Amino acid sequence: MAKFGAGEYVRNIIYNVISVFLLAVTFIACTLFLSNVNAQLRYTKFIRPYLDENSIVIGRLGANFDVTELKGYEKSIMTKEVYCESSDISCLENCLVYDDYAMEKFAPRLVSGEQISKNDSNLDEIQVLVSNNASGVTTGDLIEISFYGEKDTITVKARVKGVIASGQKLLFGKRVSINKNMRVGDIFGTYNYEQQQYSIIITTEDELKKINENVFFDNYRCIVKFDDSISEEDSKENYQKVLEYERVNGSTGTDTFPETNVLVKDMEMELRDIMIENIPYCAAVLVLVIVCIVCMVSIKVSNSMRYYATLYICGMPYLNSVCISGVEMLINNVLAVILTVSFVGIQNKLLLFGEVNCNFGLLQIGVIVIIAIVVIVGTMFITGKTLKERSPMSVLRDTAY
Repeated sequence: MAKFGAGEYVRNIIYNVISVFLLAVTFIACTLFLSNVNAQLRYTKFIRPYLDENSIVIGRLGANFDVTELKGYEKSIMTKEVYCESSDISCLENCLVYDDYAMEKFAPRLVSGEQISKNDSNLDEIQVLVSNNASGVTTGDLIEISFYGEKDTITVKARVKGVIASGQKLLFGKRVSINKNMRVGDIFGTYNYEQQQYSIIITTEDELKKINENVFFDNYRCIVKFDDSISEEDSKENYQKVLEYERVNGSTGTDTFPETNVLVKDMEMELRDIMIENIPYCAAVLVLVIVCIVCMVSIKVSNSMRYYATLYICGMPYLNSVCISGVEMLINNVLAVILTVSFVGIQNKLLLFGEVNCNFGLLQIGVIVIIAIVVIVGTMFITGKTLKERSPMSVLRDTAY
């Protein structure tokens, strides 16, 4: 059976090449579409577990304020801002320190290098990500950074793990202003070195723990989520406690607190707008997928029925012919997946079409697998159905050359 299958595949080589190309185009289109939607949803998906009507978005906290002591505290997400200097990087403005959740779920996009490793055992240097800079510091460089400690300046060696891409949104970036009228998108500040002409460094809390001395944190920005069962009295007490702290530390009144119920509604509207905006693209991709499946299955069955009928007359069970058609289409799908993976890798490496969202995740892989299964099963089903419903002689007569 393998010999007959190989012969059939070679006989239809032109069809199979076209089939692989069309399947690859379909897979790439789905990957691009889903990657783009995923990128648009990235911000709201990231903060959604932390933002509800009981949450507080805090714009300025110091190192001596512990949010876990607030009543009904459930979880929080925050960035810390640390003033630092480096003789190796000119125009260095600050260092953003991400907590574990932020670095895991919202790590900045890089133009080179890799993200900070969680299991780094080198205690002699910390890992950092740097932005573009006039000094030419890049991935792999070892630099010195001076942080402000409680008593004196702390100088440490830092290994640059990657270079941050410009033009992206960062959680609680330097220019983010927490105020009563802010929108949910304002939680993320856009950083662009070419426009702002200052450099930044990003690291994690675990990396700063390698420094034996206490580093002075200029600012905490965070979203604190409270337990759903928190009472109104406890909520008011938390509000007053944070408000009093902010007043003492230089903030100005209640304008520092955005209304989280407004932010939640804003987030829901943003999700709805993204979905509506992508309906035409979704329809176009869906039509492409359907046309691809119908064409692949129809042409494949049409081209191969005479050959399968001949094998049936010669004594091969029709189920073997069905298996041959399925294996052929499986090979085409595997080759199409290889082309798709190669395209994504080359695009992300060389940016042939500029900076477009093009990556693999569970959703993209799942959709590609589903399309491949539908094409393979559809081919096998129609092949078997045709062979069962029509006699081999009628197939040979209708497909006579």
